[in-house]
Amino acid sequence: MIPCNVKYDVDLAKIPDLLEFILTNKGVTDMRGFMNPTRGYVNDPFLLQGMDKAVNILRDIAINKPKVDIVVDADVDGITSSTMLVNFFHDNFEVDFNYYLPIGKEHGLNNKRLQSLKESDASIVIIPDAGSSDVDQCKELYEMGKTILIIDHHVFENPDIRKYTTIVNCTDGAYPNVNMSGATMVQKVFDALFQRFGKELNLDEGKRDAYLELCALGTIADSISLTDIETRYYVCEGLKPENAHNECLKQLCYKKDYEMSVGRTIFTMGYYIAPMINAVVRYGKCANEKKNTESELKMLFDAFINKQGVFEYKPRKSKGNPDPQIEYHSLQMTAARLALNAHSRQSKAVSTLVDKLVDKVSDTHKVIVVDGTEDFEKLDHNATGLVANRLMNHFMKPTFVLVNKGGSGRSNAIGRLKDARSFFNESGTIHCEGHPRAFGIKSIDKDAFIKFCDENIKDDELQNAHEVDFMVSPDNIRQKDINEIGDNLHIFGNTINAPIFYIPGIKIRSDKIKGLASLDSDYISTFNFKVNGIEFMKKYCKRNDFNEFTCRPMKGFGEPKPRDLCIDIVAEVYTYIDSSGERKSVLKIMDFHSENLGIVKDTSFDSNLGKKTDTNSEIDKTDFMSFF
Repeated sequence: MIPCNVKYDVDLAKIPDLLEFILTNKGVTDMRGFMNPTRGYVNDPFLLQGMDKAVNILRDIAINKPKVDIVVDADVDGITSSTMLVNFFHDNFEVDFNYYLPIGKEHGLNNKRLQSLKESDASIVIIPDAGSSDVDQCKELYEMGKTILIIDHHVFENPDIRKYTTIVNCTDGAYPNVNMSGATMVQKVFDALFQRFGKELNLDEGKRDAYLELCALGTIADSISLTDIETRYYVCEGLKPENAHNECLKQLCYKKDYEMSVGRTIFTMGYYIAPMINAVVRYGKCANEKKNTESELKMLFDAFINKQGVFEYKPRKSKGNPDPQIEYHSLQMTAARLALNAHSRQSKAVSTLVDKLVDKVSDTHKVIVVDGTEDFEKLDHNATGLVANRLMNHFMKPTFVLVNKGGSGRSNAIGRLKDARSFFNESGTIHCEGHPRAFGIKSIDKDAFIKFCDENIKDDELQNAHEVDFMVSPDNIRQKDINEIGDNLHIFGNTINAPIFYIPGIKIRSDKIKGLASLDSDYISTFNFKVNGIEFMKKYCKRNDFNEFTCRPMKGFGEPKPRDLCIDIVAEVYTYIDSSGERKSVLKIMDFHSENLGIVKDTSFDSNLGKKTDTNSEIDKTDFMSFF
């Protein structure tokens, strides 16, 4: 058995409207608005405190064209919100901003950025997606005579920030929607500028939403809840094909063409595109004066803000192309390729770190706290959050990865720990900054913190089992239900997650489970099988996982004899476009437990389907990687 907490004890066949049942139980109250959000749900931007002053600053930039510095924050939301501002003023007013990129995963106005801004002769500083907590730094800039505009969504607790800046922040206590990203806040500022000064500035109303695809990406990447229909509108509108304009974003999507074959959705943008951009922040190569190369992050940002360039590229040799010729790629194509490479480097580094740190972990407490200083010295401190997330999923406990005096924390706990950052900060033994379940560690008294957690966290608050929506017997799975969910997967994501199924007691023969792998790889690209016509699939797993799934004996020679298996599975619906162009919905395996019921006595008889079959090898070995 797989430990599972089943949310809904109900027979799927007796639910008249499965989609409505799922969404209602996930907290959706306005079904029509959730499924088809419109601009009618958008709040007046002038409900935001500081918006009057903000649009006056932007009007001054448009008319008088002063020198402007913009601070780019170190994540997807920071990059997209800054891109929106830079492109908007360049496209509409031919005003170019001077931008400051982050070094690593540092947020806000650190000392180096502050010094650069103080030395700049720009009179206006714009800080999107950050700055709300940088009171002292903003005071220094203000006292130098600089005008500072903060467009942010992070919680700020010190009202003194308003003495030195014009700040527009959805957590101001007055605005009705706090579930917004930095990029969404920039769009709100655009809305206000069009509303107040659109005619005076001769703004084309048709271009007001020209950057919504970037707004959508930043919001998705920051894991902002999409329960508020206003935020949902901005995201859904930005994901529409007719709003795909940015060439760099197009090239990033091309790099994941198979995964993106179902289109731009909350899931595909968050799971495939955003990680490539974040990887450039964490693992992008720095500038090299000897090789006359720019930093990969600068190339990516320049590509997003539509700068132009041509770069030589020579593909690697392959069997099909043993003598590749030099190709000439645009800046956008080059930046997308480098982002894909950075993501690959990051994935390898994180896997290496996780394997090392698992052996160091003491799993005897309510939380996992591991010091990775020595291990990270050899790689990169910017990956602490990714490693903490992987360790959290492994141990199913709140996890803290420490590096020197800081680090990262992640939590999947429930109850009071849904806002883990606040819960832990109130202990006085740790100081965290960031999001409720994903945060940076600024300081920690390790022993006191562990003691506090052991004494105060309840056992039932630890997420030590799969949270599943439905438990379904193998005989009651219906393709109709899978198709309905698959056809609507685009509506799920960012706290309104697609349903997860627990299916215990699947009976099948081992030789009916087919895997596909390359000859020289330890990984299976995919393996799949069918039960009552329903296809199950597991993608990208180690051969050992396949062997465990099929209870394959590890001793002996040749192909093992077919075995009758009983398998418990946790799965979610997955859609893909097959080789014929047809869209298919299947159940993708998330976790499993297999039991060997014994060798099949009649090897030509399928004990699951009840008919004569041919027996084939369990892994189709090929010299290429293929999905189907």
